[in-house]
Amino acid sequence: MEHPAVAQKLRPIAIENSRTWLIHPLLPLDLFRVPPATQRLSEIHVPTLLIVGERDQPDIQNIVGLLKTGIAGVPKVVVPGVGHMVNMERAEDFNRIVLDFLSTR
Repeated sequence: MEHPAVAQKLRPIAIENSRTWLIHPLLPLDLFRVPPATQRLSEIHVPTLLIVGERDQPDIQNIVGLLKTGIAGVPKVVVPGVGHMVNMERAEDFNRIVLDFLSTR
């Protein structure tokens, strides 16, 4: 993370979040859903906005690319110089991007 104050706040949240998902009782059921969600992206017909930090992990960048390809007409905004938590690292930019998107709907 580029911002130590944000990293300090996020570390305990990430640890708690990972523990919650690892013990989630429904998780194994979702792993075997047919067809998988990645093959049903074209079923999304609501306004959708993709926001990703330029410095986010490659896996997240790939997921955002998959969503961009699979959901028709979805805009993608890459925020320069930030990682995964765009809303915390660049709150003003994030809010402007979201409000601009919502104002056109």
